[in-house]
Amino acid sequence: MLKTGITWRELPHEVAGCSGVTCWRRLRDWTEAGVFEAVHELLLDQ
Repeated sequence: MLKTGITWRELPHEVAGCSGVTCWRRLRDWTEAGVFEAVHELLLDQ
């Protein structure tokens, strides 16, 4: 993820379609579930 200096709470609702806190929770859950590692491996295999 890129660092922009914006906090999750400042993330505009219209950008993400949900609150910044919801975005943070999804990122946390996907990270814990290994989603990003799996996608990375799939991309490396191509």
